[in-house]
Formats: sequence, structure tokens, C-alpha cells
Amino acid sequence: MSSKKKTNNKPTGEAGDVPFFRRPTKMVLIIFTSLWALATFLILAAATNAFTEPLFPVSTRFYILFALVLYNTWAVFALYRNYFIHQRTLRDEEAAKSPKKGKKT
Repeated sequence: MSSKKKTNNKPTGEAGDVPFFRRPTKMVLIIFTSLWALATFLILAAATNAFTEPLFPVSTRFYILFALVLYNTWAVFALYRNYFIHQRTLRDEEAAKSPKKGKKT
């Protein structure tokens, strides 16, 4: 008796497969925003030796840290963008399903 398993041909590991990134909730936004703020604070504290040295002029040794901060900021903005796009889509779907008020035929 041979049992055939269904194979899922859907590729994995892409950004489209991550549900909390494609359709984030308010709780996901709160968690990621707080983690972003904490990470940015810690990176800036490390780069400025606990805020005792000036941040600018930026020395070349901090380029990777600043790139990390920029990437994290971009990812958080992408989460917010996906959240608002998803909310607008849900609002439009609900509006399309609800009956129109006013005209009676």
C-alpha cells in the first residue's frame, strides 16, 4: 500500500509567506515599533559610547551600524504601509458587501 503525500508547490521563505509582514495587526505594529525603537537606541548608544561622544561627524567605523538602523527603519515603515493597505482593502470589501442605502427600486 503506497500512500501519496500531497506536495505543496508554493515557494517558502519569501516575504509573501510571512503573514505578520503581509497582513500585520495592531499588536504586531506595537511590538515591532517598540523593538525598532529599542534597537535604534542601543545602536546609537553603542556608536556614541553611551552618548559621551558626538554622533557627527560620522566616522567610517559606524557605517554598518547606520546601515542597520536604516534597514530597520525601512522594514518598520513597510509594516505600517502593509497595515494601512490591508485595512483599506478590508474597508473596501465591507463597503462592497453592505447594501447601498438611500435608493429603493
